[in-house]
Parts: sequence; structure tokens; C-alpha cells
Amino acid sequence: MADDGTCESCPIGAECAEGTTLSTLAIVKDYYRLALSSTQVYECGTGNCLGGVGNATCREGSGGVLCAVCDDGYYLKTPSEEEGGGGHADADAGDAHDDSVEGGNITTDDGGAVDDAEGEHINAKTLPTCEECDYSLLANQWLVVGCLVFIVACLLASFVLPITRRRWNAVAAWLKIKEDSLLALNAKLGVAFFTC
Repeated sequence: MADDGTCESCPIGAECAEGTTLSTLAIVKDYYRLALSSTQVYECGTGNCLGGVGNATCREGSGGVLCAVCDDGYYLKTPSEEEGGGGHADADAGDAHDDSVEGGNITTDDGGAVDDAEGEHINAKTLPTCEECDYSLLANQWLVVGCLVFIVACLLASFVLPITRRRWNAVAAWLKIKEDSLLALNAKLGVAFFTC
């Protein structure tokens, strides 16, 4: 029922029980509406829209229009081929059949219904969702940084210690001898290989 008291047709993506008003309009999962006064219901491009009465609610870690913005500490995870994105086990096994969504329930072409738990499982595989960041990967990066710092510290220490300083001096002297012999060869050939 509209605010002026006239009855309107129920928009796609909403459930309208008897006596439903615009402010009590129930939004179906995977749909979103911008405001309580809005008659427009939009399909979500992510699996973050939970539906509900009034404005559609977003799952934890997401927000914004169409629940498409991930909060701090969350990222938008898209389904990958390794995780089986793009369908469920029956379709992957070769049973070709069409699934349709009617009023939030998923039905198959043979008339069978998929329960909500399986429907959420299918939805989670086909739509991107905001997932919490895994900070254990960050710990692995700090391990690599720590190893690099250790190597640089060892190299710097090798210049300071008397035993290793003599080795570095020997390497520098050898390089100086090679440079002098290359410059002498350059002078003999009369070709300017090295110019400063």
C-alpha cells in the first residue's frame, strides 16, 4: 500500500503480505532498497544483501549502496575456479538443469525446492562477498622482511669486523687490478670502450 492509501503491485525482490505498507515492505535476500520511502528494489551484485523489513540489511563487514562497500578489515572476495565458483555440485557433475529464484526460494526445473542452507551455499559460491582479512599472511611478510634485515645487518657487520674487512679489501684490490688491466687494454687497442 502506498503512503497515499492506494494499493500498488508488489515490486520484484520484495514480499508483500496482506496489510504491507511501504515502510513495512519485506525485501528478499540478494535485493536492496535505498530508503524506507523508496518503491524501487534493486538486485544486489554481491552476496552481501541479507534482505529484511525496511531497508535491506547488509551482512557483517559490508555497507553502502547495494552493500557493495567492504568495511575496514574486510575485502571483496570473488569466487574462484578452485573453490567451485559458478555453480553447485549437481551442475558440475553434468546434471544440466535450470534453477530459478521465486520469492527468495530457489526451485529447480523438476519442481524440487532447495532449502535455505543449500541456497546460501550456492549463493556464497556464485556472488562476491565481503570477507574478513587474514592477517596471518601479514605475519609471513614480516618474516621475509626480518630475514632481509638480518642479511643486510650481517653484510654491514662484515665490513666492520677485522677478519672480514681484510677479505673485502682483497676483493676491492682484485677489482682494481681488473679495472687497470681493462683500461690498459683499451689504450692499446685505441678503442674507447670505457669513457667517463
